[in-house]
Amino acid sequence: MELTVTFEALHAAVHAMGAKLKKIEVDLTNRLPLDDVDTKLITGIKVGLEDIKIHKNGLLSYKDRQVLLYIQDHGWNVGNVILDGSQGKKYHIAYCRTLEQMNKRGRYNRYVVKHDISGSFYIDGQNSSTKEYESGNATLCVCKNCLKHLNYEDYDNVYYEKKQIFENFSLDTFFKTYQQHFLYKPKYKAGENKSIYTKDWKQKSQHYRDSVHWQCEKCQVNLHDHKALLHTHHINGVKSDNNNENLKALCIECHANEPNHDHMIVKESQKERLKALRE
Repeated sequence: MELTVTFEALHAAVHAMGAKLKKIEVDLTNRLPLDDVDTKLITGIKVGLEDIKIHKNGLLSYKDRQVLLYIQDHGWNVGNVILDGSQGKKYHIAYCRTLEQMNKRGRYNRYVVKHDISGSFYIDGQNSSTKEYESGNATLCVCKNCLKHLNYEDYDNVYYEKKQIFENFSLDTFFKTYQQHFLYKPKYKAGENKSIYTKDWKQKSQHYRDSVHWQCEKCQVNLHDHKALLHTHHINGVKSDNNNENLKALCIECHANEPNHDHMIVKESQKERLKALRE
């Protein structure tokens, strides 16, 4: 793309001051090439813990760039979040309590890493109305636990000002002020894995449940004669990760009790049937 830039206004101001124009030569022979890591970090890049530099003060960086984390998969809510980012999952600027808990539950790989001050995040999921895969960009909000962890602008010590600090948060200011606090790096880059079940999921799920003899791996109830009551759960929350070590057979009730599964509804008749089978 060719850009045309004029300095007519500047030249007029110089002439009005009685000064003379001076020709400036710019030497481009020794200019540094643009590092493509910066381009990749705009949307997300896959990195491992071995790629992270740990500073003496405990802060972390990737190739001297500060990064942040967010969840790409917004499930059934993706359409609403694209329209209104405040309804979405928060992005993280520090290794806060939320990330620590997600890591302990083995769900840290739901996050992707990026370095971008625009505040726009690529998200995807399954449209609640059409049931089709949907993706787009959303303006997400910063995590309040991160603000507390960093005591950003004295966030942890104030009360009435908390809302203002949260609403006025600027990624540009943050990246200029803070170093990195994350202790772990996620597995996927943004857009690398669609947040939707794979085409062979039905077969994969049935094969896995059959491999554990149709028994719930949590409450041990046997559902060989009631197969619809046994689900296959993705442990790390990544729907496209169908490795056996990421799968767990759970009865519908145990599945609904998993973190972030509040949307699942278990009928009273199903609960009664499970209760009888457990006895």
